[in-house]
Amino acid sequence: MTENEPRKPEEILAELLRNLQSDNDTVILQAIDSMKSLEFGSEAVRRQLEKLSLESGSNEVRREALAALDLPANRTVQRRINFNKMDRGARNIILREIEEWVKSNLLDSQNAEVIRRRYDFDSAPQTALPPAPSLQPTPQPAPTPPPAPPAAPRPTLLQTLTSESSIKIYLYLGAFFVIAAAAILAAAIPELRLPILILGTFIFGGLAIAIKKRLPQPSFALFIVFSFLLPITANSLEETLKTMLNYPSSVSAGYWVVVYLLMAFIWGGSAWLYESRLFSVTAFGSLMLSSLRIGGIFDAQPEFYTLMAGLASIAGLGGVWLIKKWKDEKFALPLFLAAQFAQAAVLAASFSIFVIHLFEPSIPPLWHLAPFFVWGLACAFYVFSNLLYPFFLFPWLAAGALVMPEHDLIEALFGHINTGNPSGPPTNRTITYDFKGDGLLSGVTTTVIPEPGTLALFGTGLVGLAGAIRRRMSK
Repeated sequence: MTENEPRKPEEILAELLRNLQSDNDTVILQAIDSMKSLEFGSEAVRRQLEKLSLESGSNEVRREALAALDLPANRTVQRRINFNKMDRGARNIILREIEEWVKSNLLDSQNAEVIRRRYDFDSAPQTALPPAPSLQPTPQPAPTPPPAPPAAPRPTLLQTLTSESSIKIYLYLGAFFVIAAAAILAAAIPELRLPILILGTFIFGGLAIAIKKRLPQPSFALFIVFSFLLPITANSLEETLKTMLNYPSSVSAGYWVVVYLLMAFIWGGSAWLYESRLFSVTAFGSLMLSSLRIGGIFDAQPEFYTLMAGLASIAGLGGVWLIKKWKDEKFALPLFLAAQFAQAAVLAASFSIFVIHLFEPSIPPLWHLAPFFVWGLACAFYVFSNLLYPFFLFPWLAAGALVMPEHDLIEALFGHINTGNPSGPPTNRTITYDFKGDGLLSGVTTTVIPEPGTLALFGTGLVGLAGAIRRRMSK
């Protein structure tokens, strides 16, 4: 290499690193001073400056090395090191924590300044700490105004285009254009609707999982789109299959039972993957829809739908228990409230069906057992709820859920009820039970207990049971 030929940046940085590693403080200070005119740097040089800031025995070397960390070239190096590792919001949290540690004397101020410069590379440069007091007296120079800190270098075009915020914008715009193009193409060519939906569902779901670790927020947004596409694709697939195979409605109900159950597993897994309370509630809703569809397989009575919904509510409390063991009570609360709302709707529907059947007793007697189990499950539901989130009303609700209309139980066990002299006084009324034609209990008469006595007896038992349950739960 001739004397007039410019030196390569690699050679300059290698020589600079050797000088910074020297045992001579004068050589180190000259090397630091030469960095002020450089427009490039390296990770090794920056790490050596950090070591000098902390470990050098010279106050001047420590001060100058710390100031050199704020040079534009070194800030650019640190920006390149931290690219896409941590967003600015997270780094600001760390910087605030460092300040708290210094105030609490948990971290030395010199160490804090070095650590701070690893995370504040895209903010205003920090001023160097004053030198540590020397053991020997030194003459105090006349105060001079501090030099203006050098302006941070503007990011290059490549850094701007590949930054995390830019990638988020690309993903959001890409998702919008893909959905819009798919909708237009599906409307123009109906034959391509199902293939486009299936392809789009797999693309959004796979892409959301693929970028989860590096870009969690865009991944969550893509999974939301995938969640919307999932039921739409399932509905389009069911319409296509029904047109091709012309199967009955019972098969369609079975198809949706499987689909909703699969969605519940997917959204339940996403609640764990993204630590999202929204997906836990969505998974419970899908499980509830799956349970309600079971009745359509064999044309069940309304009582069966309330029974299956009650089982789904119990399953929802099981999910609350798992989430509490995994996270905490606050994270599991939305799912718990959703299960409470669902159980209240189940009991309201069951009571409404009971009232309707008082005036239209037209269903087979066996179906009258369904409300008995619905209210029994409700009792277990509120007992379990009180174990998860103790509340003074839950024991009372558990006791109240044991109220099973005797009309339903008698109808289920003995069949038709005939009241002989309905216009007479209640004490003279007789009831004849018949097993639908076999006559085993024909002619057996009973005396009806007056209603006020029945209510008083039931109320006393209800209050006693509620008190016993409450005392047991308090222990």
